[in-house]
Amino acid sequence: LKYLAGELGGFSPPVSLRMPSRLASRREAKAMVRLSTLLLAALALPQSSFAADRHSAAPRLTRGRRGSAPETSRPLLAATTPKPVGSSVTMTVVQIVNNVAGAGILTLAAGMAAGVGWVPAIAICVALGAISGYTFYLIGASCELTGTSNFKGLWGATLGPRSAWIVDGCIALMCLSAAIIYSGILGDVFSSLLRLAGVPASGWLRQAVIVSLTAAVLCPLSLLKDLSALSFTSAIGCVAILYTAAFVAVRALDGSYTA
Repeated sequence: LKYLAGELGGFSPPVSLRMPSRLASRREAKAMVRLSTLLLAALALPQSSFAADRHSAAPRLTRGRRGSAPETSRPLLAATTPKPVGSSVTMTVVQIVNNVAGAGILTLAAGMAAGVGWVPAIAICVALGAISGYTFYLIGASCELTGTSNFKGLWGATLGPRSAWIVDGCIALMCLSAAIIYSGILGDVFSSLLRLAGVPASGWLRQAVIVSLTAAVLCPLSLLKDLSALSFTSAIGCVAILYTAAFVAVRALDGSYTA
């Protein structure tokens, strides 16, 4: 309104505007032309811009309960954006280390103590680690090229979706084998701990421990859809692995393992 008043320059429009010749002066004619241009420009603007300016000028208040202060409405996008779920890259590495080293650290030590020797054992570990790292790289590069993110999708994109069930079968067999191996390890460890605690040794003790731990611990953990809940326990497992390695190194250096 102030801009229009400045453009008119104090002009008051006449009563009759039928013909341009009836305008009082040239100044009034210019003012009317400017007024017409501004009105046409205002009509050409979309109504959404006025609504956006009106809403952005001040936050809109919503009515709350009686006796409560009004609340400022939040954007719908901020309220409905899902939070990222799953495990981070760091915790995934920790879980993999705990999974691989937790079961193999003592068996590798036992194999070296059986007469394999330092040099062959270290060479075998380095060679297997290099092969595993290269195959992991090939899987990641193939997924990037095909635009997939899992083994089944990668198989379907390269060899066809009809035989993709083979991947699911291999993964299920691998998980079943790993569960059986871990059940045996837990049965050996906890049966020995129970005997040290004073539980009478018997032929059914190991079998009872395996069945109990499998039904009460391994089965519920295998049914988890989000493994990020195991991040804390995996970190504790990695600390225990480092403690075990340090303990074995100290005992080896002080001569406790010498014949």
